[in-house]
This record gives sequence, C-alpha cells and structure tokens, in this order.
Amino acid sequence: MRTGVVKLVQYLPNGTYRIVRLLTQGRTARLEATVGEPYSHSAVAVRESLVCRIPSATVEQLRTKNPDLCKRLMGLLKKMT
Repeated sequence: MRTGVVKLVQYLPNGTYRIVRLLTQGRTARLEATVGEPYSHSAVAVRESLVCRIPSATVEQLRTKNPDLCKRLMGLLKKMT
C-alpha cells in the first residue's frame, strides 16, 4: 500500500463478512500468490488508495534468475505485513 486504507474481508456463509485485516501505508497483501496458494479474502477500499502491484510472473522470473535475491525480497515483504 502506498496510500489509503483497504480492508481485507472474508465473506461468511450467512452473507455477512468479517474484517480480517486493515492495510495501511507500507503494508503488503497477497504474498500467497507468489507460491501458488489461493487467497480467500476480498479487498475493499475504505478510502481512496494507491497500491503498487508486482505481477506474480515477475516474481517467478526473479525466483528463477536470482533465487537468493527473491528470498531476501520475500523476507522483507513478509516483515511489512
């Protein structure tokens, strides 16, 4: 997240939802996608937000060409969650 606030929600079988996490500036989400795991939350902007997206194909290229750098990057991103 560069700016704004986004809430991650999980929709429940009865049609309601629960807030799983709030993302604010500097936070990350969807790291599961980098290892092929499904993501079961929906993102809803609470206020106008600006996000930075890194395509999973780019992460996969980095993992193939420079696995040490990729591992360090993932470690840094996890600390930001």
